[in-house]
Amino acid sequence: MVSPKLTMRRKLNGIVHSRWFLGWAITAAVAVLLGGISYVLVPPPPGTLVLSTGIDGGAYAAFAEKYRRILARENVKVRLLASSGSVENYRRLRDSKARVDAGFVQDGTGSSSEARNLISLGAICYSPLWVFYRSSKILDDLSELKGKRIAIGAPGSGVREISKGLLGASGTDRPPTQLLDLQGSAANKALLEGKVDAVMIVGTEDNSLVRELLYEPSVKLINFRQAEAYARLFPKLSHVILPRGILDLSGKKPAEDVHLLAATMPPWRPTGVPAG
Repeated sequence: MVSPKLTMRRKLNGIVHSRWFLGWAITAAVAVLLGGISYVLVPPPPGTLVLSTGIDGGAYAAFAEKYRRILARENVKVRLLASSGSVENYRRLRDSKARVDAGFVQDGTGSSSEARNLISLGAICYSPLWVFYRSSKILDDLSELKGKRIAIGAPGSGVREISKGLLGASGTDRPPTQLLDLQGSAANKALLEGKVDAVMIVGTEDNSLVRELLYEPSVKLINFRQAEAYARLFPKLSHVILPRGILDLSGKKPAEDVHLLAATMPPWRPTGVPAG
């Protein structure tokens, strides 16, 4: 015969176990609910990302390839979409029909106030403006290119926007100066063959297009003696220095400090796209 105390103990244990199970079930249900809400509010990174880059051989294409390799480690497939450069990338990002998730936009091309659906992820690096030319004279300002044939980049490129602004400020954009829509390897080839007198390139020192002309004996690089003045007139540009001997210490290349102008290069994305 079971004692009244034992019966009461079993009833109490049953109540405790029932409440424990009920508490566990409620906790599990709340966890699932919160997980669902967080999934909706903060969705996981995309499996595929479309990145608007730039011309073949350019700085944007090189950076895009690095992003592609890095994101592949996280099982994110990056589809690279070539473009003429910064302006076209900005246009694609603003156009929802273009279906571009991110792109490289040169500082000064646009702003978040103009396109509130975009956000900058931060600056990657300084991207100098290189003005290469062929002449028996040493040039140190854009005004000395008056009457010359200058490759300023294709429509839609960031270098073209910078070039037009600077050439306009120096009074070099009017006839008989010829401003040509050449960019990339085509512009370099034209300079080396004597079909143009100067080429303007925006890119880092390790860019293949920049290096091709940096180490070409028949080509010179403009040393902007008034770089600080240009930088103050164009706040989106910075005054940077290529130190003497940085390219070749033993050969003292360059033979002196070279003053350059540079833009920052941040990647942008629409605000609705995860930074993934």
